[in-house]
Amino acid sequence: VDMVKQRRQMGYSGRHLASTCSSTVKAVCMATFARDSLHNCLQFPIYEVIKTVVASSQYSGEQKQVPAVVSAACGGVAGMVSAAFTTPFDLLKTRLNLMTPPCKGPRSTAL
Repeated sequence: VDMVKQRRQMGYSGRHLASTCSSTVKAVCMATFARDSLHNCLQFPIYEVIKTVVASSQYSGEQKQVPAVVSAACGGVAGMVSAAFTTPFDLLKTRLNLMTPPCKGPRSTAL
């Protein structure tokens, strides 16, 4: 779906819109998996560490006493940190989606 959307935004039409090499589809899937896995593996532990530090310094170590607004702020900071590491994978995925190399192998039209 991302591939078709991004190609439409770039003005591609016809055979370049939905048809691509199966190797490109595989590379896009791998880049997406790497990005999402890394983001999740970073964001949740960072969130827990930040929340623990805030709780120990401001709320006498009790994470249950941390207000929802402070927890949301901790999650926002954790999301920004993990996004800084995963943005290159998102760029790679976008570049692969917009690639239209000549294809000698099998084509895939099912996105």
